Amino acid sequence: MDDSVLDRLATVIRATLDQPAVTIGPDTTADDVDGWDSLTHAVLLMRIERAFAIRFDPAEAMSPATVGELAALISRRLAEG
Repeated sequence: MDDSVLDRLATVIRATLDQPAVTIGPDTTADDVDGWDSLTHAVLLMRIERAFAIRFDPAEAMSPATVGELAALISRRLAEG
């Protein structure tokens, strides 16, 4: 996983959840962050797609359990071009 992807992803998460000071790391889960529920997750996925200029398959977008797994998925999508 590329650290720059993780850093950009953390920025998108903080902005989406309107929590600029929340700590986001590779092991962070939705349960660790106040306000990160299923509706927010859907909005977050759309913003991630825009921020990284990628598209997720709906099934794969729901599979990552941690921010690190989501960053790895983004990295794979970016590598695919």
